Amino acid sequence: MSNFGGKAAWSLALTVVLQLAALQAAEPESADKAALQMDPKGIHLQATFTGQRPMFACRFDDAGEQIFTGIEGNEIQRWNLSTEEHTELKGQSSWVRRLDYFSTGDLLVAGDYAGNLICWESASSTPRIRWELDAHRGYVRAVAISPDGQYVATGGNDNLVKIWSLTDGLLIRQISGHERHVYNAAFHPSGEWLVTGDLTGILKQWEVGTWRHVRDIDAKVLCKYDKTFRADCGGIRGIDFNHDGTQLVVCGVTDVTNAFAGIGTPAAVLFDWESGEQLKLMKSEKAGIGACWSVRFHPSGEYVVGTGGRTAGKLWFWKLDEEQPFLEFALPNVGYDIAMHPDTYRLAVAVYDKTVRIYDLRPEVKSKDEAEKKDDGQKKGSVKKVEKAAKK
Repeated sequence: MSNFGGKAAWSLALTVVLQLAALQAAEPESADKAALQMDPKGIHLQATFTGQRPMFACRFDDAGEQIFTGIEGNEIQRWNLSTEEHTELKGQSSWVRRLDYFSTGDLLVAGDYAGNLICWESASSTPRIRWELDAHRGYVRAVAISPDGQYVATGGNDNLVKIWSLTDGLLIRQISGHERHVYNAAFHPSGEWLVTGDLTGILKQWEVGTWRHVRDIDAKVLCKYDKTFRADCGGIRGIDFNHDGTQLVVCGVTDVTNAFAGIGTPAAVLFDWESGEQLKLMKSEKAGIGACWSVRFHPSGEYVVGTGGRTAGKLWFWKLDEEQPFLEFALPNVGYDIAMHPDTYRLAVAVYDKTVRIYDLRPEVKSKDEAEKKDDGQKKGSVKKVEKAAKK
C-alpha cells in the first residue's frame, strides 16, 4: 500500500508540474495577444465600404458583424463585414449626424438635420421603423441610449436636452439649461448620470430618473469667440467614458485663429469623473489643421483615439498621461466618427470621401508569398545597387 501510495503521489506531482509548465508556456502568447490589442502602431486598413455620399457617423452592432453609417443624405447605410452585403435604411428627412445602437431588439436610433429622430429595428434583411418623431427645432446633434436601454437622450440646435422612451418614443422629460446648441451626449456606464455638452464647451451632468442638474464641467478650452467673424467656434464634437466610468474625454478644436475657415488645433480633454478636474489637454502635433470630430477610449484603457482634420484627415492616438500623440495616422479625407469593434483590435472610421474604413490595430501579417516577393524585391534592389557601384 505504501509503495502504491508513493507512486500515486509521484504521478500526481508530475501531472501538476506538467500543467504548470504548460500554463507558463502559454503565458507569453496570451500576453503578446493582449499587447497587440493595446498597441496600435501596426494599424493597417482591413476593409473599405463605399457609398454615394460623405459619411458622418458609424456604429457596429453588438456582434460586430455589421456596420451602420449616417451619411450626407436621407438614409442610413448598412454593410455586412463578411459578405459585404449593402442595405439602405430609407426614411430619414435629412443628413444623419448621430447614431446609437442597443443590442436588445437590435435597435438603432438616428437623428438628422431636419430635427427628426427614428428608431430602427435594424437586424432583419429589410429593417423597419419602430417609431419616428419630430425631436428638435433644427439639427439633432446628440443621440445617446442609456446602458439599460430605457432612455434615449437627444440634444439639438434649440438648446434643449430631451429624454425619450426607447421602447415607444414617448417624451419623458424636456431639460433646459444649455445656453447654446447642444452638440453631444453620453450616459455614464453606471447608468446613473447623463452628460451633455454644448457649443461653448460647457458640460452638464444630470441625474438619470430625476433629471436634476448636478454640476457643470468646464471644457471651454474647446471654444473661442472669433472677433473678426463675430461667432463662437468650437464645441463638444465628441464624448466618451472609459469602461469603468472613472474618466471622461471630450474633443473638438482649440487655439482657433479663423472661425470662418475652421482653422485651429484638434484637441481632446481628459477629465477625472469624480472630481471633474481636467487631467490633460491633448493636441495634434501640428496646429491649424481643423477639429477633432470624434474620440473614443480604447477598451484596454491605455489610450484614446480621435479623428478629424480640415482638408486632410487623421487618426490621433494619445496616451492618457501625454499631451502629444504617440501615433498619427493619415486618412484619405476628414474622419467624422469612430466606432470600436467588439473584438477591441478593430475600429471603424466614417470618412468624408464617401467611405467607412475598417482598420486593424495589430501588426499586419503577410502571407508567405507576399513575404517571399518582398524579400525577392529587396535582393534585386541590392543587386542593382552593387551593379551601379561596380560601374562607378
